[in-house]
Amino acid sequence: MAIGTQTAKGTLDVYTPLPSLGTYESQYWSTDNPGYSLKLRNTWSNTYGITQEFIQRSAGTDYPVLSFFSGKVGIGTSTAAARFEVNYNLPGQGTHDIQQWSVGNTAYTMRLQAVWNNNGIAHKFVQRFNNTDYPLLYFYSGNVGIGTPGAPAARLDVNFDLPAPGVYDVQQWSVGNPSHNLRVQAYWDNTSGISERIVQRFNGADYPVLSFYSGNVGIGVSKPGDIDAKLAVRGTIHAQEVLVDLSGAVAPDYVFEQTYALPTLAETEQYIKDNKHLPEIPSASQLEKNGIKVMEMNLLLLKKIEEMTLHLIQQEKMIQEQNKRISELESFIKK
Repeated sequence: MAIGTQTAKGTLDVYTPLPSLGTYESQYWSTDNPGYSLKLRNTWSNTYGITQEFIQRSAGTDYPVLSFFSGKVGIGTSTAAARFEVNYNLPGQGTHDIQQWSVGNTAYTMRLQAVWNNNGIAHKFVQRFNNTDYPLLYFYSGNVGIGTPGAPAARLDVNFDLPAPGVYDVQQWSVGNPSHNLRVQAYWDNTSGISERIVQRFNGADYPVLSFYSGNVGIGVSKPGDIDAKLAVRGTIHAQEVLVDLSGAVAPDYVFEQTYALPTLAETEQYIKDNKHLPEIPSASQLEKNGIKVMEMNLLLLKKIEEMTLHLIQQEKMIQEQNKRISELESFIKK
C-alpha cells in the first residue's frame, strides 16, 4: 500500500515530501481526545540534516519518545549524541527511575536511577530481587560505589552490610581457577568486634595474608584476637636490617659508672646454682611461655657483656700484678 507515492517500496509506504527546512508531521495516530496522540515527525535542519522521531502527546504536552538520527537512536531526545541515548529531564530533586529492565515479574527488575540532591546529580544501578532493592553500582563525581547506599566516598568504595556475626567474602580477585584467588574478608565476632583480612587461596588452601584489627596489622594471623601488637607476624621475617628505637629505655652504660655495684663472680655463681640462669635474664620456662622481647633482651645481654668486660679487666690487672710479683721472686731466687 502506498500513501503519497505511486511506487510503494514496502508493504506500507507513507511518503511525505519535505519542501524546505522545517518540521513536518508524516503520520498521526489519534484518539477522540486531541490532547492524546502519537505522531511521526520529520525535521530538516542545517545543523542535523533530516531526523525522524515519534512524539507522544499526553494531556496536551508533547514528549519525544523515539528519535532516529544518522544511525543513532534516542529515547527522550530528538538528537541522540551516541548510538543509543536515553534522556530524562529531572523534574526536581529526588530519586528518579531512568531505565528499567524487567522479566515480566515486578519483584525482579534492574533499574538505572538518577539521584538529585543539594550535592549534585548521581547515577546508580539498583537490582530488585524478591521485592527488595539492592544498590549495585553508584556513580558520583568520578567515584564508583559498589553496594553503597549513598554516594561513594572514594574512587572505588565497596560496601557490604554484615547481616550477623561470621566471616564474609567482601571482594574477590580470581583467575578463572577456583583453587587460586585473593579475597577481602570481614570477620565479625561478639568478642572482638569487626576486623578485615586479606586471604590468599593457593592450590585450594586458604592462607591469611594480612589482617587488620583496632589499628593493628597481622601477617599470617587469621583471628583479630591473635593481634597483640601494632604488627604481629606468624612466621619468619627476612630483612636486610632492623632498626629498633629505644622508646625511653636506657642503654646499660651506667654499668661503667663508679657508683655501679658490680656483682661479684661469687654472687653470680651462687645465683646460677640457685636459679639455673643468669641474674635478670628470664628462665627457659619464662621464655617458652612469654617469648623474647628483642629490645629488652638485647639490652640485658649488653649489660651482662659490660659486667663481664669489667670482670675481665679486673682479672687482667690481677694477672699482670701476679706476673710482676712472679718475675720479682724469680729475680730474687736467681741472686
